Amino acid sequence: MSLPPPLSDADTPPSAEAPKSCAQCGSIRLSTSTSLALCEPCRMELVKFPFPLWVKASAVLVFLTVTVSLVLSRERLHTAIEFARTKKMVSQERWEEAYESYRGLKASHSDTETVLDYAEAAFNSGHAAEAAQAVNSLVGRSVKKSLELRVNTLIYKIDLSRQRPLMPPLAPNTSPIRL
Repeated sequence: MSLPPPLSDADTPPSAEAPKSCAQCGSIRLSTSTSLALCEPCRMELVKFPFPLWVKASAVLVFLTVTVSLVLSRERLHTAIEFARTKKMVSQERWEEAYESYRGLKASHSDTETVLDYAEAAFNSGHAAEAAQAVNSLVGRSVKKSLELRVNTLIYKIDLSRQRPLMPPLAPNTSPIRL
């Protein structure tokens, strides 16, 4: 089985004939510098302005959106790193440092979990009054079941710290009172 010979210009079907007028303006004087169906003025116009204005405007809009997104992402990334650093302080029980870090973060983040984390760090670092204020700011919010135990435990600890008076210093050679 042999392949048919390639088609010559004389064998081309009539629908594939070369165009006789410019595809844009209809002029019969086609450009000789290209095989496109364009006259020389339309070809030059296409070379000068290869993209329509709406394409350029869309490109500018996409560029601005990406730029704004990157700027906002940088700020959010910095905040996420600060949160991770603060959580590490809590896990290492560095309460005073965590308390100071949460104080800086709580102004921009008032979600329930962040406020609860701040209250726990405040209480554990000896700032029970600020912990109580933070817990009071949670009043009226719906709390997930996973956070409910933490909130109730912290409220209980704060209440205990308010009710228990400070013990007077012990005299030398005495044993502490046991309850």
